[in-house]
Amino acid sequence: MNDKYDKEHAGMMSPFQCDIGQYNTISVDDMGIATNDKALVVNVSLEALTYPLWTNYLVSNETVGKVYENWGKMDMGNGKSITDTSAFARDTIAKTILGKTVNPLYRDQINALYSDGTDIYVANHAIKTPKDENEKVLLHCSALAGYELFETKSEELFTPSDLGISADTFGWDEMSLAQRKRVFNDCVWEGKEGFNTYVMKPPGLTSSKKKSFEHLYSLSDATKMNMKCAKFSSQPIRDYMDIATLAKLTPEESHVVGTNAEGAIERVGQHLEVKMSLANPPFAQLIEKFEELAAKHPEFQLFNNNLVSDGYIKIPRNVLNNL
Repeated sequence: MNDKYDKEHAGMMSPFQCDIGQYNTISVDDMGIATNDKALVVNVSLEALTYPLWTNYLVSNETVGKVYENWGKMDMGNGKSITDTSAFARDTIAKTILGKTVNPLYRDQINALYSDGTDIYVANHAIKTPKDENEKVLLHCSALAGYELFETKSEELFTPSDLGISADTFGWDEMSLAQRKRVFNDCVWEGKEGFNTYVMKPPGLTSSKKKSFEHLYSLSDATKMNMKCAKFSSQPIRDYMDIATLAKLTPEESHVVGTNAEGAIERVGQHLEVKMSLANPPFAQLIEKFEELAAKHPEFQLFNNNLVSDGYIKIPRNVLNNL
């Protein structure tokens, strides 16, 4: 991703589960000659526009019929509907990165509303199954694995747009140096985090179950699109994590050595940053067990020693008055 895109169009990427990057495909002809093609995939959600709308719909108990009408006809302030605005944003990002206007080889919506005149369907991480001959669907396998482009002859109304995301994450200690380089060198995200939960999670389906999945939705002739390099959503969920998960995800300095990312990423090492708020579970737990932790780890001083004595903390009167 170039600096021009990062500065001008960063707002077009939702903080959660979006990616923009280069993906490589390899095809072999009947003579055994391999061809390596490159593709730009722009998978973004304009959450800055859609989140306020959905919030308003839920608060006002709006009917799904009205929501469907707004989704297709509401002017987003630029003479375009939500769907058209999303397509325009993707085209603008692609043009900025490639430096020229191109016709997309594939375009789809994975979160949208549809109607057959009788019922209204809310598609969430699902693609409306194409009915035309030789149409394809793009399936997201995982952040690191990339995508697969399938032919489909399914009779189902919708086809899942991804394999889901596993509840587990890759562990730094189990990774080889090449795998850690893959994370730190081929993937970028905004913020200070030394990890990205979107990048660190494998597919929700194992390889054995994936075959059954492909059979169920009549997916065939897959073209694999391997992730070469990509920018991912920031995934700002640190303050909602428990201590064990935060400790597992935060890389130690030894995990970064040899990856060419030394000094380029923050929040790595033996110290974990925890937000100072009782609404934050790790900090609340730290306060709750302060006496026990202080006895076991006297070198760790949560409070100023000049203010703490015999389990009590001295608070100035003017501070208490403000409380």
